[in-house]
Amino acid sequence: MTGGRPVAFDDVRKLAYTNNVVVEAMRLRPAVWILTRRAVADTDLGGYRIPAGADIIYSPYAIQRDARSYDRNDEFDPDRWLPERSKDVPKFAMSPFSNGNRKCPSDHFSMAQLSLITAAVAARYRFEQVSGSDDSTRVGITLRPNKLLLRPLLR
Repeated sequence: MTGGRPVAFDDVRKLAYTNNVVVEAMRLRPAVWILTRRAVADTDLGGYRIPAGADIIYSPYAIQRDARSYDRNDEFDPDRWLPERSKDVPKFAMSPFSNGNRKCPSDHFSMAQLSLITAAVAARYRFEQVSGSDDSTRVGITLRPNKLLLRPLLR
């Protein structure tokens, strides 16, 4: 990965597989699972009339698991983000930080940090779930595991 030296910010673009792992994890388990928007004008969306001023609720969690956009949509597959495969993902089918002028302004920083932390931890440890662990999704303001219990094992 980095030849034994600690990962640094300059390594972010070189950590292609790690970046793909992080993106795939964000696809399947986005922190923000539901968002709202307000229609600024009367519009039709998917055959439905939406009046100006209406509040619209949508779910990145549902969109990012849609079988129309992803083969094997519920499987963890970091290789789906390889350049030759990611071109097949529709434009707005992956938006864990939202899109447009309401997009999270720290999306690039957050993804860089997630990749660097993942690379640093994975270089030293691998993890296994332990007895009593429950990785099913707990829904609140954010999504998180119910009771994820892991044992770190030195590499």
